[in-house]
Amino acid sequence: MTQIAANARQSLGQTPPIWRPSAMQANATAQALSEFSALRGPHGITRLAAPFGADDMSEAVSLSDYIARCTLYLNLPEVQEALTRGLCIFEINGVPKYLSSSADETVLGGSGWKAFRAAKPSDLSATGSWYTAMNALVNLAMGTLGIPAPRNPDTGLVDLSRRGMAFQFFNEPNNEVFWGYNGSATIGDYLLAYRRFCEGARAANPDFVVCGPVSAGALSTRTDKLYATHSADFFSFTGTAFIGGTEATGRRDDNPTRSYWKFGSAPTLAPSAIGSVTLALSQSTPTGDVSAESWSIRGYATNGQTDPETQNGSTRFNNCSSGNLYVSGDTALRTSGEKTITLGGAIATDLAAAAAAGTAFTLGMHSALESTAGAAQRYAVPRGYDAADINQRPRLDVQYSRTLVELFIDYVAANSLELDMVDVHNFQDDPEEFVESGMTSIRAALALNNLDVDLPVIVTEFQNDSATSGVRDDYRSAAYFLGSVHAHWQAGYSAMCMATLLKLGSAPTVDNLFTDQWGMILNGTVSGYYVACPNFMLMRLLEYVSQGEMIECTPLVDASIGLRSVAFREGNSAFIFAARWDEGGGSEVVDFSCDSDMGLFAGVRVWRFNSTTNDPKSVYNATSGSSAPKAAAALAAGDRAQYSASRASVQRLTLGEVEAVVLQFLYEGGQ
Repeated sequence: MTQIAANARQSLGQTPPIWRPSAMQANATAQALSEFSALRGPHGITRLAAPFGADDMSEAVSLSDYIARCTLYLNLPEVQEALTRGLCIFEINGVPKYLSSSADETVLGGSGWKAFRAAKPSDLSATGSWYTAMNALVNLAMGTLGIPAPRNPDTGLVDLSRRGMAFQFFNEPNNEVFWGYNGSATIGDYLLAYRRFCEGARAANPDFVVCGPVSAGALSTRTDKLYATHSADFFSFTGTAFIGGTEATGRRDDNPTRSYWKFGSAPTLAPSAIGSVTLALSQSTPTGDVSAESWSIRGYATNGQTDPETQNGSTRFNNCSSGNLYVSGDTALRTSGEKTITLGGAIATDLAAAAAAGTAFTLGMHSALESTAGAAQRYAVPRGYDAADINQRPRLDVQYSRTLVELFIDYVAANSLELDMVDVHNFQDDPEEFVESGMTSIRAALALNNLDVDLPVIVTEFQNDSATSGVRDDYRSAAYFLGSVHAHWQAGYSAMCMATLLKLGSAPTVDNLFTDQWGMILNGTVSGYYVACPNFMLMRLLEYVSQGEMIECTPLVDASIGLRSVAFREGNSAFIFAARWDEGGGSEVVDFSCDSDMGLFAGVRVWRFNSTTNDPKSVYNATSGSSAPKAAAALAAGDRAQYSASRASVQRLTLGEVEAVVLQFLYEGGQ
């Protein structure tokens, strides 16, 4: 049997922001926002994620239009309410249409994002249009609208318990749906865009607060995809003189033995940050007997910076075999299909040099047997830049040796940029997954760059990662929610909010983000019910302690049975929140007790989230004729067990393998 004891005599200070009600708004209805706003007391963090559709800020066609859309959004009643309740995180959610280097309106997957939002800004110069827009945004928020920065006036440091607004720089740039779709931006472009934001914001109001890089996982990496923008193939009997095609272009589509591929951009990071570079090719059926053939790949001319489009045919032909060697004697092109070739040698150095010089990067390829008899009858031709399917075009995949968060912190330190909070997302199957290791990685990166290792780390999206498990909607969502917050709190994270506030009961559309199985409130737009999921019900219970104090609780963790607990005091009540996540571990008897100086013990209220007791999804919905999660108000009534003054203040419960429970110990005069 396990014992959990709270000691209301031992205060640990004000309830931390991570234990206060928090939510990501993302396309929530007014009714859902009203439910969240109705939670009493201060909130932790509210992530302001603007809706998609006609009011989307990214649809702006000019600077004035962008600022008008931002003004409209920030003046919404639900946003204004959130700003009075705690710290709000304003997401700069994509590149506005008028600033984007892409005009692609393709809707990417189920995210609702259009491709132009994921492309780099067209002007990232020191005082260019991107700088100007970010300067105007910060001036609007902090100047015109007077939204305060959540800083301690005495220390100047960010105080997450204060009201105000921080700027969140984009969303998950390690995911190409949100940054660099089809090679439209690199991580280097993201970092430069962040620099211009900081410079523009600083000029508007140096007191601004910013968080980044909003990585999809603290340990996630980034792969930049660089697609060929130009290519050409050549043929020669001798391998020493250009033969065939025209001198102006050097292009010949039959019998090539040499090729080049020009890539329009390169990553702007140091060579040491590049872990591997691979060349992806879609190979057509080879012609002739190529069973003995092999190919070498080099930097075009010398290190790949020379532009072949400015040269004549014979020069291009010669430059395909004269540069730094990245791979020799490769045999992948002997057969048709999709090929991946790992490049070595000085590839990382040459890529970084091309980026630093502001030039494109070009590869050259030549065959080993091009000067031997019969070369004209045997050759292999990878598809070029003009392939109808972009995924069949030659592509360089640049994988980095450090996580996105580490690269971001490196860049911030090297360029003396502002960073007030490290912001990550964490989607886990298990509430403890990636928590400790993620924080260790972040702290190490800060220390390596001589930055404050106590910089706040926040999580602006977390949720169970298994879409098909049902955890997000049934009783387990409460245990997951409580267990995850507890694990992050112990690891040193400062605040976090679950993705997302609303779940629509109808089929998702491109105008609704995260509408399938993410929300804490279920809006059944077809069947007419509007109810809270178990994780939101548990959040409703956190509102009772949001203005109170954390108190001593022993033990905080019993790893042997996957049990986590935490305790609070507010008024004449003490609360113990406990979550168990031990799939396959059977049931466990737990004694809960509380030592207090608050007077006569009056009784205990118990809220349980499990599959057999008070099952939140077992209530029949007469309107829709189907089962639906129990309304939060129904659960809030709870089960109250009365005790006399002579009874020991102990509540014994048998917890299932996955279960959340909240106990409120009431003392004379308690609510």
